[in-house]
Amino acid sequence: MKILEIYDKQIAEKEGNIFIFISKWIISVDHKNIGTMYTNFSILAGIVGTLLSLVIRMELSTGNMLDGDLQQYNVIVTAHGLIMIFFVVMPAMLGGFANWFLPIMVGAPDVAFPRLNNISLWLIIVSFFLLLTSSCVGIGVGTGWTVYPPLSMMEYHPGHAVDVGILSLHIAGASSLLGAINFLTTVFNMKIAGLSWSKASLFVWSVLITAVLLVLSLPVLAGGLTMLITDRNFETTFFDPIGGGDPILYQHLFWFFGQGWPFKQTKCGNVILRRSETNNYFNHKFCKQTNKVKKLKAVTNPQVTKREIGVGTSETIRLLLQSTINLN
Repeated sequence: MKILEIYDKQIAEKEGNIFIFISKWIISVDHKNIGTMYTNFSILAGIVGTLLSLVIRMELSTGNMLDGDLQQYNVIVTAHGLIMIFFVVMPAMLGGFANWFLPIMVGAPDVAFPRLNNISLWLIIVSFFLLLTSSCVGIGVGTGWTVYPPLSMMEYHPGHAVDVGILSLHIAGASSLLGAINFLTTVFNMKIAGLSWSKASLFVWSVLITAVLLVLSLPVLAGGLTMLITDRNFETTFFDPIGGGDPILYQHLFWFFGQGWPFKQTKCGNVILRRSETNNYFNHKFCKQTNKVKKLKAVTNPQVTKREIGVGTSETIRLLLQSTINLN
């Protein structure tokens, strides 16, 4: 680490602090930096989604905030739903926490494909700005977050707003798919030899199951969105009853992805909460045992100073095991 710090200082003196900022946060391939950026991005997206939620609540409470513009209200509801689902929960749970903790918990130095990890982050950011742009193009995307036809067809939403929104969802899906493949490869190929599946953390299992479900379901969502965009622009009739299509087909394709989404994301969230509660419990128990060991060491060896008693974690574990063996 000291060598890296000296190298960074030399680069900073030669290239300037801007180069260090770009290399650390823009083109970084370190899983911790990328996890931090995912978390920060989800917080910023959450602020935008919360502001949209406040507009919805103010409109419902007053009835005249948007001057009776029903389409604008639908656009805000749609943007709020898509932001909260695709740009707050998914980047925070899978992008933030999984990037930070998964390589550490399986004993890997980083994820399997660091550059793929970086492009996944920037794809989700580009997708977010495309979604915001779609709300400002033409009459906006007022279809609801499910983008159901026939409301999303050209007859009811002319212009390019829905097309830009579909492109945004495509890019967000590609980002999640690349991240899921990256996590699967990391767990299967970079897990240390001594870590058996039965000893793997519950968080590792939750990310693994989530990644498998994403790999299976996201291509189906992409197929449904592609069929929808061809119906809008190339006169296909996948969801148009006049040409033999069926709007219910889109619902089947969409909810093949959407129905598993709550399970996938809440499982990661529940595991994170349970792990923090479990760690608090065991840390409390471990601190009690550690204090006993420190007192035992001070009693058996009076020449030990207070600074020597405040040992590190690994030394404390060794002393704890030693004292347990001696007492037995």
